Amino acid sequence: MAEEHGFQASEGHRLCVNNCGFFGSPATMDLCSKCYRDLRMKEEQGALAKAAFENKPSSSSTSRSSVFIASPSLESQELVADVAV
Repeated sequence: MAEEHGFQASEGHRLCVNNCGFFGSPATMDLCSKCYRDLRMKEEQGALAKAAFENKPSSSSTSRSSVFIASPSLESQELVADVAV
């Protein structure tokens, strides 16, 4: 953005390394505040996802049981009706 207008950054100011047109600072790894905030949010989400994945029990350590529910056919309903009578 600043480059489009021919604006030169004064000494000590650097354009954001993401080339968004705003100024960055060494304290924010030469990113502007928005790009730095976005980077930190992605890092935090990645860390949370990693922690959730590491805390998830593995399939080998937990026992799984499968439950199958079959709908009764018309024939079996008739059979049950015949037995009940």
